[in-house]
Amino acid sequence: MSKRPKHLRPEEVREEWREYFFYDRQEVQDSHQHRRLVIRAKCPECYMRHWVLASDVRRGRRSPYCPLHKWVAGGLQRRRPLQPEEVGPDWYPYLDFTKQKSRNNNLHIWVICPDCQYGRWVPTNHIRNKHQKSPHCLVCKSTGANSPLWLGGRHLRHGYAWVLVSTLAPAEQELFGAMADSRGYISEHRLVLARHLGRLLRSDEIVHHLNGVKDDNRLENLKLLTQNTHHTGHGDNYYQQLQEALTEIKRLKEQLRTIQAG
Repeated sequence: MSKRPKHLRPEEVREEWREYFFYDRQEVQDSHQHRRLVIRAKCPECYMRHWVLASDVRRGRRSPYCPLHKWVAGGLQRRRPLQPEEVGPDWYPYLDFTKQKSRNNNLHIWVICPDCQYGRWVPTNHIRNKHQKSPHCLVCKSTGANSPLWLGGRHLRHGYAWVLVSTLAPAEQELFGAMADSRGYISEHRLVLARHLGRLLRSDEIVHHLNGVKDDNRLENLKLLTQNTHHTGHGDNYYQQLQEALTEIKRLKEQLRTIQAG
């Protein structure tokens, strides 16, 4: 059995709506196997009393206006100029409150993106109702640290770990920036060894993983090779041991096949 819904309190309602709700008139209704809390409201326009879903009022998605006047009230809300006190202080440098105009029956305000300085018109009701989470433009908020998929500038590509240059310290950005690809990423295993050597790696220098695990970028697991030695057995015992193991596996398979046939 579902829990009894928590009653709506005045402090949970938008300040301009509080006087139009009767907080002592709240009921629980059963609908489609769910228990919903409704509250009695009074329309600010015609003073008609009606029931409103309390959860919608708590989230700011439902006004006390009756079905006849809620569309009129919504239109007035969308055309009301945005005031500085309605937004957070972190928005102030990027909003121009003197540039607000009506577009498509909605009032829009001029917003500057903090990252790329791109200016565009944003509906004031999106900012007022917190649909617009930040002043960043669509491109900037979906890339880099603003993206919900941001992993700190490190990701795997074809099994190898890559690091975004802009996440490094300024001194390392200047020193190792030339090793980055066109997307601004450096392969982590080359970066680890370049840090150890204190210099850029040449294009003919290859960093080999001793244990064969591509994203195991511990310094003791990395070895610097030239392109020639890398293609002739990796220049270490790992390749030789691997070939010996494969030969032994092949011999054991042939021996097992002989035993099964005999």
